[in-house]
Amino acid sequence: MSKLCEKVRREAAWVLTNALMKCNMDQLMFMMQYGLLECLCNLLDDTRDAKKLEVAIEGLNNLLKKGKEISSQRRCENPFISEFQSRGGLEKIQDLQKHENTEVYQAALK
Repeated sequence: MSKLCEKVRREAAWVLTNALMKCNMDQLMFMMQYGLLECLCNLLDDTRDAKKLEVAIEGLNNLLKKGKEISSQRRCENPFISEFQSRGGLEKIQDLQKHENTEVYQAALK
């Protein structure tokens, strides 16, 4: 993959993570409709870029926390857990708990 493409992917990880921190419910559902969870899970595939991994993990944590808020408000299951698991997110996070980079390892343990 070209260096430019990698830079774009890293910036996209930051954009998505920041958007998750500030978004309202309508914005969250819009992002989910257009593949937010898939994108964040796919960012975990490149294990060479530690900073991108940390940001993607933070984004997933933010998303799952928002799902937990939804589940407590609506008294239902976290609406994002099933898709997270079906996209291999749980396995990827578990694999990153063995990552050589300490920050990635610690982020994956959260």
